[in-house]
Amino acid sequence: MRKLITYAAVATASLVGAMLIAAAPTWSADKGGPVTRAEAEAMFPQSPWTAVYGSVSVGTGALTSDAIPIGIEGTAFGARVGADVQISRVLFGVYTNYQWDHVSMFGGSVSPKEWLVAARAGVLVTDHALVYGLVGSNKLRISGMDTRGLATGGGLEVAMTKNWRRGLEYQRTTYDDLPTFHEQVISARLIFAIPAYGLFR
Repeated sequence: MRKLITYAAVATASLVGAMLIAAAPTWSADKGGPVTRAEAEAMFPQSPWTAVYGSVSVGTGALTSDAIPIGIEGTAFGARVGADVQISRVLFGVYTNYQWDHVSMFGGSVSPKEWLVAARAGVLVTDHALVYGLVGSNKLRISGMDTRGLATGGGLEVAMTKNWRRGLEYQRTTYDDLPTFHEQVISARLIFAIPAYGLFR
């Protein structure tokens, strides 16, 4: 499964890179000079979603188990960088996410760290609203120990301007070493995106 996720992420990243390169000619045949931002935007008037982006997030998380009654809750803070490409009304993307958790348990607190590499795919239900699903490989480090797991989920993202978006996301992770335990996080995200045409002067 992890190999499949890796292949999917690499393929999507290659697609995103190829689309951004294809979408970004560096020379204007008409003027004999570099392509301007206005010319690039004219080529892609409908697609501020084909972009690179960064985001920050804050949310709440819980660790539950199928085997024993346990409910550990905490706060999750995240930072993300990624790239997306829009084809018609479908969007494909890849990203990496760093998450820092603050969890109170057994009379004390711990601060697990998580690194996620994931791919996402979604549909633009309107020109300004995206619904998507995600799948990725998540690495958890807690008290000096590492474990990996499969992360799945989905979210809603709304464009406020060409550059600024906000979103709500749900993620569920099941770890290899703890197959009966599940981490669930719901987070609010603030995203700053640079559309493909924004990479021009």
